[in-house]
Amino acid sequence: MPPPATCARTTNGAIGIAQVGRLAGMLADRKQVAGYYREALEPVATELGLGLPCEDTGGDERGWFVWVVQVPPGADRDETIRALRAHGVQSKPYLPAIHLMSFYRERYGHRPGEFPVCEDVAARSVALPFFPAMTESQVERVTVALESVLRGAG
Repeated sequence: MPPPATCARTTNGAIGIAQVGRLAGMLADRKQVAGYYREALEPVATELGLGLPCEDTGGDERGWFVWVVQVPPGADRDETIRALRAHGVQSKPYLPAIHLMSFYRERYGHRPGEFPVCEDVAARSVALPFFPAMTESQVERVTVALESVLRGAG
């Protein structure tokens, strides 16, 4: 019998091979969910200043794994997340400004204010629910909650 570490690698390899066979379908499903979000949130972006991910251009296509928006300037990201939770919508802050993480601060001496655009985007970024089987009605539910929160009604 192989040692446990070998079994784990074999199992992981088998799972990986099975997943590769489903990759095209998973990517297509994720792209469809991203399309649902774009269609639902573009009016909110236009009217309320919500930042959406840039669209793919030049024949490039991303492999969607997360849908991240930036709350409008002046909106409190953390309060937005709390208010979404009160609506039953789980979300979370997305990616801090990397240069302000302790390793980079300690090793390279980075400080707040060095990269103000990065810091602003990081402070306003929210990851919304996103998974391949997400339905258009689920995206609409997130959209309604987010719009309500951003309007101050939520």
